[in-house]
Amino acid sequence: MTIHRRYWLMLILALPLLIQGCESQNNTWKESVADPDLLHSCVEKLTKTVVYDVFSPPVSSRVYAYPSIAAYEAFHHGNPAKKLSGRLNDFELPDVAIPANVSKEIAACAAFLETSKAFIFSENQIAQFQDSLLQYYITKGVPEETIDASETYGKEIAKYVVAWSNKDNYKESRSFQRYTPSKIDSAYALTPPDYTDALEPNWNKIRPLVMDSVSQFMPARPIPYSSDTASAFFKQAYDVYKLSQVLSD
Repeated sequence: MTIHRRYWLMLILALPLLIQGCESQNNTWKESVADPDLLHSCVEKLTKTVVYDVFSPPVSSRVYAYPSIAAYEAFHHGNPAKKLSGRLNDFELPDVAIPANVSKEIAACAAFLETSKAFIFSENQIAQFQDSLLQYYITKGVPEETIDASETYGKEIAKYVVAWSNKDNYKESRSFQRYTPSKIDSAYALTPPDYTDALEPNWNKIRPLVMDSVSQFMPARPIPYSSDTASAFFKQAYDVYKLSQVLSD
């Protein structure tokens, strides 16, 4: 066998390996974007923004809920058995076309972050994180058309989730009458050091996600207020007081 023929034979034998290697290298980005830590980092960024914007715990629960629903729906929208549309109160998501080259992981992150911006004040912090995430996709070799399709699809889901959130009565509740302190002993009183107002006294007027109303599962009623030292209320209050005296910094 001549050298020329040996060369071509070796090339033919090596060709499948070369093709397989190229395909493997071109698909390594899929492993990177499938890492759950990617979405976790989005949630962590929202948490830092929530702390920065100083939202109360009840309001924070709403800030987390809608972006999380958007991310979940973006990932499972093509699966009727798992989608939330039609299962949550008043949530009907239209059939959003899913591009063939979409990455559902990237779309979920895009939906989460785009929805988040509708619920916080410091939108620039989320926008900067979106930019850094885009650079991450590029460095991992995600095809440009996949990034564009996934971002567009995720933001389309976010648009519908935000529109749904606007009808949950939250914005209207901002103008409802606030709690007025009473001189009755059993009523909530502003206490030092912050003298904070009662948090969200109208929260029961916000549309629930799954329950039909807040009255569907009524908790046990609190122990009646009493200043009688032999009462159950006084004993519980005194237990809390005693514990407060031995707490360390």
